[in-house]
Amino acid sequence: MAGTILFLICVNLCSLWAIRLIFLAFLPFLRPLRAFAVIPPPSDYHVPMTDRLEQLQTLHAADPQDPDITYMIAMELMKSDDPAEASGGTSGGIDWLNKTLDLDPNYLYAYFQKAKAQAEQGNDEIAKATLQLGIGKSKAALDSKAVSELTELHDSME
Repeated sequence: MAGTILFLICVNLCSLWAIRLIFLAFLPFLRPLRAFAVIPPPSDYHVPMTDRLEQLQTLHAADPQDPDITYMIAMELMKSDDPAEASGGTSGGIDWLNKTLDLDPNYLYAYFQKAKAQAEQGNDEIAKATLQLGIGKSKAALDSKAVSELTELHDSME
């Protein structure tokens, strides 16, 4: 019985090595085929911000109670070069972060991004208050990484 098992193990190992040798033998012939593959340039992968924003707003219309979507909309607006969009105006990034925090007060990344945007606008005191609130929420959630990141940003403002 033990001899049969040993024999089967040897046959399996030998067949695996045979498959590897066959594959390695044909590998040099397969490599040139990659030259015929159609790979679009990286610029084709870029989706314009307006398209992403429209897609996110469509998702938000379908599920307005999802804080992830409101956060993503805020992040898209924050990427904008137009200072009016990130300024917290009608459809600005800060307003969308406020919506995120209204939907989920424990959405800790929103506190960080909101404070960063407030600091960029020159509202350091408001940003520090936002960070203090976020630090309190992250301590309650026992999220040491969020506590560390929020505290680091808070300390850099002093």
